[in-house]
Amino acid sequence: MASLPSRLCTLCEGIFEGELPDSRQWLSHHKRADLLAASRLGCFICRTVVKSRSWDAFPEQAWDTFQYHILYERDQSGLEFQGLTIRLSLNTGARWSFRNETLGRGKQASNFYTPRTDPFGSDLPQKWIQDCINNHTICNQDDLSYRPTRLLEIIDSKRLRLVETSTSPTGPYVSFSHCWGNQEMLMLKAENLDQFRTEILVDDLPKKYQEAINFSSRLNIYFIWIDSLCIIQDDGEDWQREAVTMKKVYGCSLLNICSAAATDVNGVSFRGRDPGIMEALFFTSSWDGEEQKSVYLEYDTMWDDILNSPLRKRAWVFQEWYLSPRSLILAHSQLWWHCRKRVACEQHPENHWNGRSLEGMKDNKPKAKPWLSGAQIWETYVREYVGTRLTQESDRLIAFAGVAQGFGQSQKEIHDQYDPENIRPDLLVDVSSKIFDQYLAGLWRSHLPQALCWGTDNTFTRSMRTSAYTAPSWSWASMTGPIQLAGLTPFANDTFVSVESVWLKHADERHSTGLIHGGYMKLRGHLIGPLTLEHQELPKVSSKGRIEVDDATKYLPKVTDGGNFDTWGGVLYPDEMTQDTSDRIVPLLSYLDNLTPGLCERGIIDNASRKTERLEEAKGRYFCLPVVRDECFVKNGRFLFEDSFETLYCLALFQPTHQDTVFHRIGMIRFEKEIPSEQFEGFRVPYKHISGVPCKNIRNKFIKALNVWIEAPVEKMALLKEVTNILHNSSLMSLQ
Repeated sequence: MASLPSRLCTLCEGIFEGELPDSRQWLSHHKRADLLAASRLGCFICRTVVKSRSWDAFPEQAWDTFQYHILYERDQSGLEFQGLTIRLSLNTGARWSFRNETLGRGKQASNFYTPRTDPFGSDLPQKWIQDCINNHTICNQDDLSYRPTRLLEIIDSKRLRLVETSTSPTGPYVSFSHCWGNQEMLMLKAENLDQFRTEILVDDLPKKYQEAINFSSRLNIYFIWIDSLCIIQDDGEDWQREAVTMKKVYGCSLLNICSAAATDVNGVSFRGRDPGIMEALFFTSSWDGEEQKSVYLEYDTMWDDILNSPLRKRAWVFQEWYLSPRSLILAHSQLWWHCRKRVACEQHPENHWNGRSLEGMKDNKPKAKPWLSGAQIWETYVREYVGTRLTQESDRLIAFAGVAQGFGQSQKEIHDQYDPENIRPDLLVDVSSKIFDQYLAGLWRSHLPQALCWGTDNTFTRSMRTSAYTAPSWSWASMTGPIQLAGLTPFANDTFVSVESVWLKHADERHSTGLIHGGYMKLRGHLIGPLTLEHQELPKVSSKGRIEVDDATKYLPKVTDGGNFDTWGGVLYPDEMTQDTSDRIVPLLSYLDNLTPGLCERGIIDNASRKTERLEEAKGRYFCLPVVRDECFVKNGRFLFEDSFETLYCLALFQPTHQDTVFHRIGMIRFEKEIPSEQFEGFRVPYKHISGVPCKNIRNKFIKALNVWIEAPVEKMALLKEVTNILHNSSLMSLQ
C-alpha cells in the first residue's frame, strides 16, 4: 500500500490513488463550503487555494463546484506525473496549478529549503544581495556614487530624517516601489519640509513603509528613497524636475524594495503567508497498475506574488522595477529576489525554475540579444507598459521616461558593439542623457515610419484619447487603454511615406523624454481622398472594437474603377470606441479644436481643446495613408511555400471642415492578401524619395474599409461619397 500524506483531505488523497483518469478529463472536486472546511483541517491543496489572492478576487456567489485535472506523460520508463490544476467550473478564469517533479537523480527531500515562519527574520535577503554584488557583473554596471536630491536617513527603529544630499554625507541607499492608493498619507510638502529635516516618526508612516525600513536596516543600509517623502508633492517644478531623474534614482540604488501585495496606504505584505503550504508536499503515488513513484507537489506563487500583483499594474512601477539592478519583493506569500542574473524565492532560494517569465521585467541590457532588432525590443517594453494603470493619465510619457532613457543609451552600445562601421553620430541628439536616437513621444525616429502602425485593443476596455493633452495623435501615448503594436517582421521594408520633419514642444527642453505640450509630424506620401460620409443609420460594430472579415467586399457596393482587389480581407482598428445606452459599440473620433491658424502647423496648440464626436456625426474629410507593406511566409500557422502573405498597413486620418492645414489620426487599417509584390511598386518609398505612380485600387479599398468599419453586415448601408477623384501623389501633410 502506498504512503499518502496526512496533509491531504480524503477527496484530494483520492486524486493520487485508484484508477488513473484520462489526462484530458476535468473531474469534480469540492464545492466551496467543503473546500473551506478541508482547508481549516490542514489539507495542503485546499488550503493553498483558500490562501491565494484569487480566492478574494471573485464574489462568493461565483464559487460553485471546483474541478481538477492531472497532467502526465508516458515514455519508455513509464508514467511521468507532471502536474495538477484546480479550477472553477464557471468561466471565471480562476485556476491553481501545482507543479510536480519526480524525486531521484540525486535529488532528495532534504535538499528543499524550509521557509521561516517570520519573513523578517530570514537570512536570504542578505545572502542574495551579497552574492549578487560579489558575483554578478551585469548587476554591477551602474554608478553607485550617484545620490538623489533627497534621501531619508534611518536614525534608529523609531526615527528618520530627510537629508539634502548636496550638503550632507550619505552612503548607499535603497529605493522603494509601492501602490499609492486613494487614502491620505503623510507626504512631503513645502509646509513640512523643515520638520522632515529634523525628524519623521516611523510610527506615523504606512505599514508598508515600515516594512521597507525594517528590511533596509537589517541589510545595514541606512538611507532609503521613497517618492512621497523625497519629492515635494505640492511643488510642480520640484515634481517635474525629479520625475525625469527616475532612471538614475532607481538604476543607481543598491537595491529596490517592492511592496508587491499592498494595494493602498493601509496594505501590508505576506497576508497569504503559510509556511505549511510553502513547503513542498512529498508523497508516493498509488494509481492502479502503475509503478509507485515518490514525487513532490508544490504550488507556484509567481502569478499571485509577482505577475498578477497589484504593484505590477501600476504604470510608474514598470520603470522602477525595470531600471533597478536588484529587487527584493515583499509579496503576498513569501520573499522574492529578482536581479539581472537571478530569480529566486524562499521556496527556491538558488534559482526559480520559471525565472525566464520575468526576464522582460528587468533591464538585462539589450546588447546581449543581438538577434532582436531595437524595434522589437522596444515593442516588448511598450506592450507591457500600456497594460498598466495611471492615477493621472497626463503622466503616461513621464512615467516611462526612465525606460526610454535606458533604451536610448543601450542602442548606442549595440551599434558600438555590433556595427562599428555604420555609427551615425547625428542620431546622438540628447547629449545630456546620451540617448542614441531621437525620442518622439513614445516612438523612435529610427523606427519610423513602421512605428506609426499601432492600433488599439478594445476587446475588454474601450480606448479613448486622453482628455488632457499627453502626445500627438500619431503616438500611442495619446491613448488610454490597451494598445496593439503592429509586430512587423524584418521584411517590413517597403515604406510608402517618408518622415520629413518632427517637432515636439517639451515642458523642459533639456529632457526629450518628459512631458509634452504640443508637436507635429510632417509626412510625405500618397494621400488617398478626401472622402466624406453620409450616414443613414449607425449599425453594430464588433464587441472587440474592430471588424475582421475574410472578404470585406461581400458587404459593400461594387467599385470597379481599376484592378481587382475584391478578395482582400481586412482588420480595422478605430482608435476610440464607446458603448451607448443600448450597449451598442459606437466608433468615435476626436481631434484638437480651437487651433490657431499659422501656429498649429508648427505644433503650437496653446489654446486647443479636445473635441470628441461620434463617427457618424463628425463633419469633415477622411483620408487613407498607406504606410508600410509587410511580408510574411506563415498564415494561420501554415507555411506558405509558393506565395508570401502581404499585409498593407494604413493610417486613417481626419480633417475637420474648419481645418485645412492639419490632419488627425483616427485609426489604423490593415489589409491582407496573397498577392505578387510588384503590385506595390508604385507606393514604395526608398529612403526619402517618392517614385512611381500609386495604385488607385487602394482608394477603392479604403472606401470599402470605412463602410465595414461602420457596419458589417447591415440592412441600410452607410454611403461613402467621393468629393474628388484626385489621388494625391506625393502629398506633404502635417499630422497633429
